[in-house]
Amino acid sequence: MAQIIPRRGYYLILLFAFLLLNSCTKTTTSTTNEVVGTDGSIAANSLILTLTGVPDYYTPLTDTVFIAGTFNNWNPGDVNWRLKKNNKGQWQIIISQPVGTTIEYKFTRGSWVGVETKSNGSYQPNRSYTFTNTQSKKNIVIGDWQDQLGNHTATGNTRIVDMDFYIPELNRYRRVWVYLPIDYYSSSKTYPTLYMQDGQNLFDLSRSAFGEWKCDETMMSLEQKDSTDGIIIIGIDNAGLDRINEYSPWVNNQYGGGQGDEYMEFIVNTLKPWIDARFRTLPDRNNTGIMGSSMGGLISWYGGLQYQQVFSKVGVFSPSFWFSPQVDIYAAATDKVYPTKFYFTAGGQEGASVNQDIQEVRSAMHDNGFTNNELKYVLVPNGTHSESFWSTQFDDAVLWLY
Repeated sequence: MAQIIPRRGYYLILLFAFLLLNSCTKTTTSTTNEVVGTDGSIAANSLILTLTGVPDYYTPLTDTVFIAGTFNNWNPGDVNWRLKKNNKGQWQIIISQPVGTTIEYKFTRGSWVGVETKSNGSYQPNRSYTFTNTQSKKNIVIGDWQDQLGNHTATGNTRIVDMDFYIPELNRYRRVWVYLPIDYYSSSKTYPTLYMQDGQNLFDLSRSAFGEWKCDETMMSLEQKDSTDGIIIIGIDNAGLDRINEYSPWVNNQYGGGQGDEYMEFIVNTLKPWIDARFRTLPDRNNTGIMGSSMGGLISWYGGLQYQQVFSKVGVFSPSFWFSPQVDIYAAATDKVYPTKFYFTAGGQEGASVNQDIQEVRSAMHDNGFTNNELKYVLVPNGTHSESFWSTQFDDAVLWLY
C-alpha cells in the first residue's frame, strides 16, 4: 500500500529539492585579473588598463606596480593584482567583472606610502569604471608617487634603481641610483662604470641636504661635446647616522667608524655583480672606478687601494684623512699591485691640514710604486668643503680618469 505524504511534508520535500538543484547548477562570477583564454583571447567583459606613462626618474627600476580597489578590499600590495610589463615595456593589467559592476581603484608601488598622485603632487581621486559586455581599454599616465614628491632636478637617464637595496654585509637597506649615458637606450654600446658615495647629493637637489654635484648635467654636457663616450654612474646613498661608521675601516673614538671593510665588500661582492648583470657595463677593472668626497673620499681612496684588482680609477675629493692615524700607516704599507689612477682635489679654503694630509699620502703611495702620472692632485685656492666646489671638479676628474 502506497504511503500517503501529508500535504505539508510534500511541500517541504519540493522546497528541499529546488534548493538542492539550484545549488548544483548555480554559476558564480569571480573577480579576477586572469581573463586571458588558452587561445590568447580576452573575455568580452574585460578592462585592459595600460600605464603609458610613469614618473621617469622616480619609479624605481626594481619596483612593481599594483592596483588596489573595491575588488580586492583596497589591498595596496596584493600579489594577485600586480601589473606586468607588456611587449612595449608598459605596465598592464586585465580585469573582468560582471556586466554592470562598478569598480574604484588606484595604483601603488606596493603600499599606500607609494600611492599615485597627480603630477603636481596633489591628491589623485579614485579612478572608476563600470563593466559592459564589450572589451574596453584605458591608457593611464601616473603623475607622481606620494613618496617621491619634490622639486626634482635630476635629468637625462637618471633613475632610482631601488629604494631599499639590501646590504647583506651590514644587514641594512639603501637607496641606489643610476645615471645612464644619453645614448644608452638608442644603442647597444657597453660602458665603463663609476661607483660614487653620498648618492643623495649627486643628481637631485630635492634629495640633498647640502647641495648637488650635478653629475647628470655634467655628463650629458660632456657626452654632447663628444668629450666622453659615456659612463654609467652608480650612486649609493649614505647611511645617515651610520655614514661615518660605513665610510671608514678604522675607528675614531670620538666619531665612530670601523665598518668600512663591510661597506666595500658590499660594493665589490654584492652591488657590482648585480649592476653588471642588469646593465650593459664593461665589468673589467680597466673600466671600473670609485669616487667620493670628505668621508666618502676616504672610503673611496681606501677601497681603491684595497681592491686594486677591481678598480683602476679613483676620485678622492677633500678626503677626511684626518680621521685616523691608520691612514698614513695604510698608505705606507700598501704596495702598488696594478696600474691605478688616483685623482685628488681639495680647496684652499678647507684648511692647511687637508692639503698637507693629501701630500703625505701621495708621497707614501709614490714610495710604494705609484707614479706621478697616476697621482694627480688639483688644489683650488678658493675651493671650500662643499658639494658646490666638488661639482666644479667633477668634469676634470672624469676626463682625466677615463
